[in-house]
Amino acid sequence: MGLDNVSDTDAAYLAGLIDGDGCVKICKRTRGFNHPQYDLQVDISNDALSVLSEFKSLFNLGNVSSYEGGTFRKTMRHRWILCGQEATLLLERILPYLRIKQSEAELGIAFQSIRPGRGSKSRTQLQRDIDDMLYNKCRELKKEVS
Repeated sequence: MGLDNVSDTDAAYLAGLIDGDGCVKICKRTRGFNHPQYDLQVDISNDALSVLSEFKSLFNLGNVSSYEGGTFRKTMRHRWILCGQEATLLLERILPYLRIKQSEAELGIAFQSIRPGRGSKSRTQLQRDIDDMLYNKCRELKKEVS
């Protein structure tokens, strides 16, 4: 699955959206698992559904959902979420254009590159330790950007 159809202009525009309104993270889930489960995720929130839908169609990746804003904000918000390999494909395409979240994107790409195939449940203790180390490093990078 290549992203050759995505122009440099669109890739740069999306990188700006992610730098401003997006999040690159390694998620850690512990509930219901014997060992923590980790996933790479790219999440972009915006008021403009049309912008997120256009990028979802252009990249043909991820899912767009809508939700009502918080207690004080009653307008609809929209999210484009990409996980795992889809997140990696997107990050690799926009990496040269990221400024604020470039380190997080590089870490996410490295994290995903060592992941087993979909559905693999057998992670060694060393692999779980590396997952946890990369998860914590991603959290540290977020504190540096804030």
